[in-house]
Amino acid sequence: MTLEEAIQISSKGLLFMKPDNDLKDFCGSVVSSEGIEKFYNEVSAGGFTFDKTIPVVLCRTKNTGWEYRLFMVKDQVITGSSYKLKESINQTRRVPEEVLQFARDTANVWRPDDVYVMDVCEAEEGLKVVEFNCFNASGLYACNVESIVKSVSEYVEAK
Repeated sequence: MTLEEAIQISSKGLLFMKPDNDLKDFCGSVVSSEGIEKFYNEVSAGGFTFDKTIPVVLCRTKNTGWEYRLFMVKDQVITGSSYKLKESINQTRRVPEEVLQFARDTANVWRPDDVYVMDVCEAEEGLKVVEFNCFNASGLYACNVESIVKSVSEYVEAK
């Protein structure tokens, strides 16, 4: 839906909202349905250039544990890090093997491109994909930058 349509939604509780495009016009965030227009007004006041026609995704919030950012080339995890524990920023290079295997398995089913970023979280039902991000607009957190540059460069040179 568009941001304009999201503003019209009346829902109890909190919602997770993120842009539904590759430009990463704003970071995904938790908002109340009443707070979506306030969010837009505050972001607009900061000089950002998207308008209410921007496509967004809305969903109910879920309780999550650790969240991980994984830089991927095809179905291989290049590097990863944690970036969040519940509601707190928590950046470490600790990524459990089961998260790495989940990412590889997911990439074997579907991936948005050959070079991309996958965010994974621990949810009540098990590991879940939070979102896929484009490679060039993703924060690095505690990921190994040297591994990213080396692997992506090798991929591009081999292509």
